[in-house]
Amino acid sequence: MNRPEGLPDLTDRAGYPHWMTDRIRFSDTDMANHVNNVAYAAYAETGRLDLMRRHIHPLCGPGERFIAASVTVNFLRETHYPGEVEIGTRIARIGRTSMTVGQGIFKDGVCVATATGTVVFLDANGPIPLNDTILAEARKWTGG
Repeated sequence: MNRPEGLPDLTDRAGYPHWMTDRIRFSDTDMANHVNNVAYAAYAETGRLDLMRRHIHPLCGPGERFIAASVTVNFLRETHYPGEVEIGTRIARIGRTSMTVGQGIFKDGVCVATATGTVVFLDANGPIPLNDTILAEARKWTGG
């Protein structure tokens, strides 16, 4: 798989400053007995929201928030129930009004999927520039 231009190698465990674990549920599997593609998106969402809610959202002012604008998942290997996945998360790109969150989903030490999600900073009137406090915090989670 080719890496999107400007993004770090999302298959490299060493690049992730934020980690969490999620359980693979039997309900995550499909008729072929492997983890369904929708489950990978849910694992990515769990990791993305954990980083954002713990470290970025508390810095938002009244009426300010982040919303997901896009999510892309790249499937690298089949995964099966039972077990756990480790979700590495980092800020992969910082823009003027948005950030791209990069993630690697690992099972048994092997990267089985990568994901990117763009989140946009906004208030009631629409997108607004990231403030200095949020920018400083986001830079802490770039993994380098």
